[in-house]
Amino acid sequence: MLSILGILLLALLFSLISLWRDRHPIWLHSSSSAPLPPSLPWLPILGSLLSLPRGPPHLALTRLAHAHGPVLGLWLGSHRAVVVSRAQEVHEVLIGQGRVFGGRPPMVTTDILTRGGQDIAFANYGPAWRLHRKIVHASLYKGGFGMEEIEAIVSAEAKELCAGLFGYCNGQSLDLTTELTCAVTNIICALTFSSGYSRTDPEFVSMLRWNEGIVRTVARDAPVDIFPWLRACLEEGSPPQDVLGCLLAAQHAARGDLRARHLTDTHLLMTVGDIFGAGVETTSTVLRWIIAYLVTYPKIQAAIQAQLDVMLEGAFPCLADQVRLPLLQATIWEVLRSRPVSPIFIPHVALKNTTLGGFHIARGTRVLVNLYAVHHDPTVWDDPEQFQPGRFLSSDGLQVTPPRPHFLPFGAGPRGCLGEALAKAEIFLLMASLLQTFTLSLPPQCPAPNLEGVHGVVLRPPPFKVCLKHRSTCA
Repeated sequence: MLSILGILLLALLFSLISLWRDRHPIWLHSSSSAPLPPSLPWLPILGSLLSLPRGPPHLALTRLAHAHGPVLGLWLGSHRAVVVSRAQEVHEVLIGQGRVFGGRPPMVTTDILTRGGQDIAFANYGPAWRLHRKIVHASLYKGGFGMEEIEAIVSAEAKELCAGLFGYCNGQSLDLTTELTCAVTNIICALTFSSGYSRTDPEFVSMLRWNEGIVRTVARDAPVDIFPWLRACLEEGSPPQDVLGCLLAAQHAARGDLRARHLTDTHLLMTVGDIFGAGVETTSTVLRWIIAYLVTYPKIQAAIQAQLDVMLEGAFPCLADQVRLPLLQATIWEVLRSRPVSPIFIPHVALKNTTLGGFHIARGTRVLVNLYAVHHDPTVWDDPEQFQPGRFLSSDGLQVTPPRPHFLPFGAGPRGCLGEALAKAEIFLLMASLLQTFTLSLPPQCPAPNLEGVHGVVLRPPPFKVCLKHRSTCA
C-alpha cells in the first residue's frame, strides 16, 4: 500500500507531466501572431486556484474581469482555461465561433452521470451530437409537442397549482418551493412520460430526492474534475432504478425518432434525463427568484396585477397575452438579468486554435462564460445592481425590448438552451396565473429574502416563506 508521501509524489509527477504536455509548445510558444491573454499566476498541481478571490465564483470572476480585462487566462489544476466576461467576446464564443468553441471538457462527475457524455448538455460537439440535438428538438417542438400542446399542458398545471394553494389563504406562511417544483415536474413528466404526480406521491418524492442529489453532485466543484487522477478513489454506484424506469418508458414512446444507428438507447435515456433534470431545476428556481423579488418590491407586484385585471378581465392567461402584459414580461426579464440561474455557463472547449478578443486561444482550452458579468456590465446597463424592470420597456411602457447580445439568459448558438421556448411558456403562464389569483406578501415581522443567492449548479434564492391572499378578498 502506497504511503501518503508516495501518493503525493505520484500526484506531483502526474501534474508536472500534464502541465508540460499542455503548455509546451501551444500555450507558451504559440505560432500565432496574436498575444496570449493576461493570465493569473499558477502553481504545479493547484494551477491558479490560490489566485482566485474568495466568494461565489461568478462574483470572484467578475472582480477579476474588472481588474484584468474581459478575457482572462487561468489554470484549473492542469487544465488551461479562459474566462470571458464581456458581451462582445461572449457573443463570439456562442455564435460567431459557436462551432469552434462548441466542445465540452471531460469531467469525471458528469461522465458518470451521463454514462460518458451520451446526452446533449455535456456531450462533445461533433456530427453525432448535431444530429442528436436536431432529432430531440424536432421531437419536442415539431414531431412531438407543438407550442399549442405545450400551452395546454402548462395551463392545466397552472390551474392545478392555484387550486392547491387556496387552502393556504388563511394567514399561514409557506415556502412555495415544493409546490412550484411539483408543478414544473408535472409539466416535464407530461411531456416526457405522459404522467403526473401529486406532491405526496412516494415516487414523486423519490424523484425530487434523486434530482437534488444530481444537482448537489454537479454543483460540488468536485476535486476529481480538476485532478482527474483522483478518479481511482471513486466508487461508482448503481443508477437509481425508479427514475430509470420512467426514462425507459419515455424511450419506448420515442423509439420512432431514432433514425441513426450511432444514437443508442443510452443516448436517448440520458437526453430525457437532461430534459427532466435541467428543466425542473432551472425553471422552478426562476419562479422562486421572481416571487422573491415581487414580495420585496410589492409596488411592482401591484402594478402587474392591475395590468392583468385591465387586459384579461378575468380570463385565464394564455401565451398570446404576453404582448398585452409588458410589465410582467419585463419583470421576468429583469429577474433573469439580475439573477441568471446559470451565472457561469457549462464550460466550453476550443476545438482548434483560434483568436478571441485579439488573443490567441489554443486548442483544448476550456472557456468559462461569465454571464453574470455580462448582465451586470455598467457600460451596458444603467445601475446594473438595481432591480428595474422598466429597463426592458419602451418609452411608452407598451413593449418589451430585450437588448441582444447583452441579454443571454438561455445562451445562444449551437449550445443554446433546447428548452428555451418551453421554459418561457412555463414561467409566463405560471406567474400570470399566480398573480391573477393571489397577492404574495412577506409574513409579519419577517425580513425580505436575501437576494444575493446561493451558488451551486444554479444560483438559487435561499429558503423563504410567503403569505397568500386570494385576490377576491383584496381591497
